[in-house]
Amino acid sequence: MITLNRFFLILLLPLLSGCAAFGLASAIGQSIEEQTVMEVAPEYPYLEGEVVAILVDADLGIRYEHQNVVQTVGASMAQRLLQQADCRVINPRQIASWQLQRGEWNFTPASEIFDELRCTRLVVIDLIEYRLNPPGNRFLWEGYALATVNVYEADGFDPDGPAAIIDLEVAFPDVAQLTRAEANADQIELGLLNKFIKEAGFLFYPHWEAKFPERYRGDPIPTGNSKRTEPPTL
Repeated sequence: MITLNRFFLILLLPLLSGCAAFGLASAIGQSIEEQTVMEVAPEYPYLEGEVVAILVDADLGIRYEHQNVVQTVGASMAQRLLQQADCRVINPRQIASWQLQRGEWNFTPASEIFDELRCTRLVVIDLIEYRLNPPGNRFLWEGYALATVNVYEADGFDPDGPAAIIDLEVAFPDVAQLTRAEANADQIELGLLNKFIKEAGFLFYPHWEAKFPERYRGDPIPTGNSKRTEPPTL
C-alpha cells in the first residue's frame, strides 16, 4: 500500500506548479528515507564455522524473581545462533549440566572451559538487571534487561581475556504507563525475552534494521541473517 501511494504521488508531480511540486517531492523523499531498511554488520562477526558454548549468569536476586530466565536465555540464544550465525552450538542441556556440576563456573578460566566443553568460542551473557516493573511500582509494566556480553576465543591471543565486550540494553513494551489491567506478566516477559534474544542475536550475524525505527511504518523486517533474507520493498 505504501508503495502504491508513492507511485501515484510521483505521477502527480508533472501536474503541479514549481513550488508545489518541490514540496511534494521533498515530502516523498522524506517518506522514503523514513521507511529505509539497511543491512547492518554484526559487532562480532567471527562465529562462522566455530563451535560455540553459550553461558548465562545472573545474580541471586534475578534468579529468585525470575527462576527460568537463565535457562530460557541460554536455550533461546543457542537456537538463534545455530539457525542464523552459521556455527555449531553446544546443546544447552549439556551446558546446564556442566554448570550444575561446576558450581561457581564463572570463576573458571576460559581456557579450562574450552577444554571441558570442547568448544572454540565462549559467549558469556551476564544479566546485570532484569525486571518487568519500574523500581518500586508493581502497578505498571516496564520491562527492562541490561546485560554484558563477553566473547572468548580459544585461538585468540589471550584465551582467558575477552576478545569482545558488548553492552546490551533492551526495554519492552514501547508503550508508556501500561497498567496491569491492560497486560499481564506473561505477556510482558515474553515480549521482553523475545526482544532481548533478537538484539543479542544481532550482535553475531548481519541483519536488517530500519534507518529510523521510531518512524518506520513499513512491512515487518526479517530478523534472520540478511544473507538469506530480503528487506521489505519500499
